[in-house]
Amino acid sequence: YKRQGREFTLVNHGIDDHFDQLYRERYHCMDLFVHPLLARSVGEPAISSELVDDEVLLASRIYREWAAPQGFRDTLMTMFTRHHARLSLMGLTRRLEQRRYDESDRQALKLIAPHIQRAVLISDFIEHQALERSRFVEVIDSITAATLVIDAERRILHANSVARGLLEKGRIVGSNRGALTLAGLPLWKPRRASDAGSGDRPLPETQRLRAPGDDADTMIVIMPLFVSEKMAPAAGLQYAVFIQDTGQISPLASDVWSQLFGLTGSELRVLQGLIQGSAPSEIADHYGIARSTVKTHLMSLFRKTGTRRQAELVKLALGAVPPVQAVRS
Repeated sequence: YKRQGREFTLVNHGIDDHFDQLYRERYHCMDLFVHPLLARSVGEPAISSELVDDEVLLASRIYREWAAPQGFRDTLMTMFTRHHARLSLMGLTRRLEQRRYDESDRQALKLIAPHIQRAVLISDFIEHQALERSRFVEVIDSITAATLVIDAERRILHANSVARGLLEKGRIVGSNRGALTLAGLPLWKPRRASDAGSGDRPLPETQRLRAPGDDADTMIVIMPLFVSEKMAPAAGLQYAVFIQDTGQISPLASDVWSQLFGLTGSELRVLQGLIQGSAPSEIADHYGIARSTVKTHLMSLFRKTGTRRQAELVKLALGAVPPVQAVRS
């Protein structure tokens, strides 16, 4: 059960405390099953061989260094809930001496899953009752990315809760006498409505930067909010500014990428690594898989998305990141 970057294990049986700690500290980010599971429907059980090819799994670091020493071999998994930064899932693992999971096991778990899913949803409802807020603030605060509305002079007109947190830290974004500043980027001044001629509507501008000490890049998208000159404020355009840490992209993004481009779980894993700034060789080393395998997935990504270069692929994928918390079950 994962929420906002934290992991809560509700039931953990049959795993030694030492290996449990190793998974949390070292191997959870190498798990080969999560991305393929995200590409499946909620409540639809999957056998490990359907999620990852046996050959790839047995050669991976997490299997060689973590699963094999415990005698683990086959896994049956299902996801109960999936929405913005919140996942709940279950995995049942068998040892080498036990028979492998088959279709009868899948059907049995499929019968049990709705009951566990209902319990998780009830728990979420009780835990996350919220006070009523105005509709505008509720909508803006539902956006997972830091979101600000500014005018042509960069004055901050509104900031959602995520953006207010960033402003308080002052590392990526800041406020200079009420005007928005972006760390690592020169002072910029959005165009006024009068600067845009007929048919010359300003396009969204994307910037990518990495603050000192950060492990992942930050994407900043500046988007004009007017549709026509008649709708533009007299003082000039207003803009929405979206700030997204690529290292904390919502799990829902993987679901969207999968649906838009028809990606496999392995391709999703490679795409996520590229977005976080890793080279293909680093992705291969991280998961303990062959570099040629990653290259094959990269070529498939190019083909499915109609792109030719990594930078073009990453830009396209980031443009498809869902910015709103969509509750799904």
